[in-house]
Amino acid sequence: MVGQDPAPQTRLTRTVSLAAVMFAVLAPVLYIVIFGLISVGVDSAGRVYSPFAIIATLLGLVSSIWAITIPRARIVGITTLLVLVPCVFLAVLSVVAIFSAA
Repeated sequence: MVGQDPAPQTRLTRTVSLAAVMFAVLAPVLYIVIFGLISVGVDSAGRVYSPFAIIATLLGLVSSIWAITIPRARIVGITTLLVLVPCVFLAVLSVVAIFSAA
């Protein structure tokens, strides 16, 4: 049996893969920045930057799940989804903190 080459990547596949990787890098960096600023005494850093980190996490989840559904980008989707799992936990904590402070 002769194996066939997979279909070439399309613009959509490349765009979804890039978005998944970008948000998988951006979301953890934002949470690290928030923790770093809070640790040096900037108390308002959580209120200011948490919505951006939550949005980056949600967009990363969407693009990762979308990448999993595309055969050529499945590995990228799974990898970025694994990176975003701790960010989802932090996003849930941030949402609870935002609504409990009000």
